[in-house]
Amino acid sequence: MILLENISHVFNRGRSNEVIAIECVNMVIPDREFIVLVGSNGSGKSTLLNILAGTIIPTSGKVLIDGKDLTHAPDYRRSKFVARVFQNPTDGTASDLNILENFRLAALRNKSKNLVIGLNKKFETLVRDEIAELGLGLENKLYQSMGSLSGGQRQALCLLMAVMTDLKVLLLDEPTAALDPKSAEIVLSTADKLVRKHEITTVMVTHHLREAHDYGDRVVQMQDGNIVKDMIKSECKGLSVSELYSWFS
Repeated sequence: MILLENISHVFNRGRSNEVIAIECVNMVIPDREFIVLVGSNGSGKSTLLNILAGTIIPTSGKVLIDGKDLTHAPDYRRSKFVARVFQNPTDGTASDLNILENFRLAALRNKSKNLVIGLNKKFETLVRDEIAELGLGLENKLYQSMGSLSGGQRQALCLLMAVMTDLKVLLLDEPTAALDPKSAEIVLSTADKLVRKHEITTVMVTHHLREAHDYGDRVVQMQDGNIVKDMIKSECKGLSVSELYSWFS
């Protein structure tokens, strides 16, 4: 479970350009829940995701994951159980390495530095079987360079690399922002399938209200650093996309 207690964050504190990005936010995210954060630019959703990731330490408040206070733990200390998929597929992969080598690097993310995971046949078979379940036809291209793949293919593989480790929390930072509509649909359906299969607590930030309408267990709208709406999936399913757009009026 993720618990956010009275989280606030101020950029440029005490200066003339001070900005209150998050203001006393409280939120409980149960285990295995898929939550979608929406909001206009400057609403605070990306700052909140960065606080969960540990790339931003909040000005005040607490971040607890499974009862552990990680408020001041930086991202590298959370990497054993918190993974993040970025907007740009190139940010989560090594273009010059092949698919299998990228998976090897991902497997080392939450291991001790003196442990070496080789590219043996067992590991190759595991990766091939997992990739085959994506249905993208990449299971027989393990030695193809990651840089030769499309953005949608790379993003889908980023998701798979994240969930194949001993993961507790997955953060999706506008994972379809750089993709065409068809690729975006593939990536989101893949994300939904993987987080359900592996029962991972997931937080996704998106600007696309259609994605908020179609995916996730809960939709949270942020505005001016505050949570202004918090709806479970059954409530959202009763709304049209045009009604969701009215939230931003």
